[in-house]
Amino acid sequence: MSPPREITGKRPTNYSRWHRAKLPENCYMTDGDWFEQRLVNGEMFTIAFIETIQIPPQFVQQAQQTFYLWSSKEALMKSINSQVDFPCFVVRHTADCKIFCVSQINSNGQETEAIIMFEEEYKQWLVSLKIPNRGSEPIKMRKPQEAKEPWR
Repeated sequence: MSPPREITGKRPTNYSRWHRAKLPENCYMTDGDWFEQRLVNGEMFTIAFIETIQIPPQFVQQAQQTFYLWSSKEALMKSINSQVDFPCFVVRHTADCKIFCVSQINSNGQETEAIIMFEEEYKQWLVSLKIPNRGSEPIKMRKPQEAKEPWR
């Protein structure tokens, strides 16, 4: 069952409160964090899914054991990983974004051992992520004047 209250208390929760109050217990909602993308010749490619978890600096060495993925996040990551042609990562980071613990979700849906990186190394790693060669379809970017406002 989804917890009846927002666990962190830090997110905009109007939708979360509505979802928890109005839908049955078996209707889970899990917030997925980031899709890393690259713009190449006017086309947008998704190159990775990244779940982020903020950690206190004193837990860097034990980040995976202390700040593990909740079962709903684990299920989300496993599902995404099995259905897309780009990698899924878990990035635990300090509040100042100076230290990053990076692991990948493998084909069995399990986390690999985390690699600890400092800011500059993490930036280089993130920039180095490449567009998958396994049939990833780009999303054509529209020029601003071509974009439609779906709510009008």
